[in-house]
Amino acid sequence: MFRRIYRAWVISRTKSAAKQIATQLTARDLKDIGVSRGQIVSRSLETVRKEFEQAEIERANKASRVLERAGLHTLYRFFT
Repeated sequence: MFRRIYRAWVISRTKSAAKQIATQLTARDLKDIGVSRGQIVSRSLETVRKEFEQAEIERANKASRVLERAGLHTLYRFFT
C-alpha cells in the first residue's frame, strides 16, 4: 500500500517538475534539444515508470531466492 502511495507521489511530482521545466524553456531551446514541450513530460514519466518497474522486478527476484543454508550470516545478507 505504501509503495503505491509513494509511487503515485513520485510520478505526480515528476510530472509537475517536467511541466515547470518545459514552460521555462524557450522555443529555440526546445528546437536545439529536438523535443516538444509535451515530449519532455511524457519522456520523464516514462523514465520514472521504467525505473519503478525495474526496481519491482529486482525486489521480486530477491524475494524468490531460496536460502541454501540459513545461518545468521546468510539471513543477514538476505534481508539487507
